[in-house]
Amino acid sequence: IKGVAVIFSFCVTSLLVRAQQKEVVVDRIIAIVGDNIIKQSELESEYLQFVAHSESVTENTRCKMLEDILYQKLLVAQAERDSVEVTDTQVDSELDRRLRYYIAQFGSEESFTAFYGKTVEDYKAELRDDVKDLLLAQTMQSKVTSNVNVTPAEVKAYFNRIPSDSLPFINAEIEIGKGK
Repeated sequence: IKGVAVIFSFCVTSLLVRAQQKEVVVDRIIAIVGDNIIKQSELESEYLQFVAHSESVTENTRCKMLEDILYQKLLVAQAERDSVEVTDTQVDSELDRRLRYYIAQFGSEESFTAFYGKTVEDYKAELRDDVKDLLLAQTMQSKVTSNVNVTPAEVKAYFNRIPSDSLPFINAEIEIGKGK
């Protein structure tokens, strides 16, 4: 029995060593904005969806998509700071609108379910947080820009008139780090 225990112990130990040697990255964090993380899988998912529906894919597409995600997360973080809220009714309405569009594209709810491998309710539950964040970002953006009546040319002309040493210094609220 001791011999069997020693062999068993050796087998388990060598399996653990092999498992540790083969590190597999399932997902990784590529950015953090406030309390929100952006994962590699989120970027890849949006990229694949874009590629499936667009012909204008370039080498900078992923970079532009990451920039858009960062911008949205910044707006969501600011909305949370400013206590901006969206109601469940707004979220449900947007989810229903999107699903009506998707189901119309597939021709029927059954075709939609067959393609995605999940029911409409499961799909809605999966999208709920993303749609809420999107609505928060849109609400925050409209709040920020609601009283803006200036053109980009006017902004450029204004800042060109100010001597560069007179521009105020604004502390950055970002950290840049190298991931592993």
